[in-house]
Amino acid sequence: MLILLPPSESKSVPIDQLAPSLSFDELTSVRQRVSSALIKMSSGNPARASKALGLGHTQWDQLQLNADLATAACGPAIDVYSGVVFEALGADAMTAKQRERLHEHVAIVSGLYGLVRPLDAIAPYRLSASSKVTGLPTLQSLWRKPISQILAGSRGPILDLRSQAYVALAPIPRECASRSISVRVLQEQDGKRSVVSHFNKATKGSLVRALVRRGAMAESIPMLLEQLTALEYEWELQEQPNAAARLDIITHYTPGKVSTPRK
Repeated sequence: MLILLPPSESKSVPIDQLAPSLSFDELTSVRQRVSSALIKMSSGNPARASKALGLGHTQWDQLQLNADLATAACGPAIDVYSGVVFEALGADAMTAKQRERLHEHVAIVSGLYGLVRPLDAIAPYRLSASSKVTGLPTLQSLWRKPISQILAGSRGPILDLRSQAYVALAPIPRECASRSISVRVLQEQDGKRSVVSHFNKATKGSLVRALVRRGAMAESIPMLLEQLTALEYEWELQEQPNAAARLDIITHYTPGKVSTPRK
């Protein structure tokens, strides 16, 4: 099984101080092209660069992360990314074996690196999927083909937990649609369902944690659905022609508490 995660805008300074080390060698040329252009742009006019990256005046310090990319110390991607998804995933509390399982079955989609595995050593940076980098075409046009080729060559079910911006960066190829599931988290309150960003992210992170801790990863979509049921998630599956099926994870709200999963 392959689980696709988005990155997070927030990142931690690496503790391990590792040299860069990345999976998916076939992405090297695009990575170098994006990195070089990002370093150059972030080292120039700060007002222009911050506008291209969607940064406010109080975030100009993040330009230095990009400017220092060539020499920055790195850490495991799963520890560098520090947003809600990764906080809920809780990789820092996993055993070495669980982190290895995470590394084998998870890929994080990145505007800078394309795809990274959780234990790949990366530097902190600021570049979202919708950012504009001076001297480059759109990130979508750069990453769509090489990432799609990797996805097409994968085996087993694909569980897509990405946000829409990162789905657009590299959509699931049509030839993979029959073995792919796109996940949406809905919060139900008083009989009405809606998407709530924070709980959507937190539920996706805890879902990955639960699957990894469970042990053997699913080898088919029916097996994955069985695992979700065994983990007491409430879910609904909707088939979509020529596209990944949509899986809704239903959470339930009561004042002061969000309960997930529920039988």
